[in-house]
Amino acid sequence: MRKNFYINSVIIIAVVLTVVLLYAVFQKKSKEEVIVIPDDVDKVNNLLRNYSFEKQLDSKNDWSVRVELPFSNYGFDNIVKYDSAASLILVSESENQPPIFLSQKVTEIKADRKLSLFGFVRTEDCDSVRLEIELRNRDSLIIKGFTDCAKGTTDWTEYNAWIKTFLPDNLIENDLYVLVKCVLYGKGRAWFDKLRLYSLAEKASIYDLKNYF
Repeated sequence: MRKNFYINSVIIIAVVLTVVLLYAVFQKKSKEEVIVIPDDVDKVNNLLRNYSFEKQLDSKNDWSVRVELPFSNYGFDNIVKYDSAASLILVSESENQPPIFLSQKVTEIKADRKLSLFGFVRTEDCDSVRLEIELRNRDSLIIKGFTDCAKGTTDWTEYNAWIKTFLPDNLIENDLYVLVKCVLYGKGRAWFDKLRLYSLAEKASIYDLKNYF
């Protein structure tokens, strides 16, 4: 009888400890998980226009391009693309010229946010390629972020860069804007597709965006 009592006591204690341990694990997991709810994302959409190059470039409304003819050029490629109708390709035959790039201006930028830039890049015999994001006030550069560089020949790879939109004391929020750039340094061929720019609450994680888009 006493033996059964001890066995039952051990079983009860083991069950209680298991319940306590499981509760602690789930509590810790819930605290560690940071999920970006839609309210944390500005308008819950991509701030870039013509982001997959579905239509011709419009320097006033979406993308501008700077190339140095005849040593560099750009175009649309409906064969080499990520998951859209076409990608945009930058081509340079000279390493001794200024960088060539594609850029888009995004206005109505709020202070104290995280701006996160995502994009897919493919390269062929490139010196260096990267995505860049610049926070500006009129003609002044405040801060710049950029992705890792793609070099040589690479398959489609997603890159990410982000910046915090802080506001210096002598500036006003209405003058803030962002320049997003796809830049080819030196020679080579680089394709770009599916570019996205999101505005996040300061506390949010940039990687949680993939759960929503």
